[in-house]
Amino acid sequence: MNRMTIADTRMVAFMKKMAKQQKINFQIEAMDAGGTDASAMQMMTAHGCITGGISVPLRNMHQEVEMCHKADIAGTMDLLQACLENIDKGDWKQD
Repeated sequence: MNRMTIADTRMVAFMKKMAKQQKINFQIEAMDAGGTDASAMQMMTAHGCITGGISVPLRNMHQEVEMCHKADIAGTMDLLQACLENIDKGDWKQD
């Protein structure tokens, strides 16, 4: 997530659950700079929207020497696929 987006705890729990079920390695990180379209989507409605972020772990973003591991790319795609295929099974009730 970035500094402008509020990650919904339900979405974070759902993504963690999918990663664990599929045995996909993951790490939690809050970006200290930059941003995604998730924050803009949250501001588009009066009540916001549930968001979470999935990104490929990498080094030296936007540089000529930007790099990442192929296994991390595959894991990111696997997590995204698992989340999309199971989004209807998430617990989206508000506390």
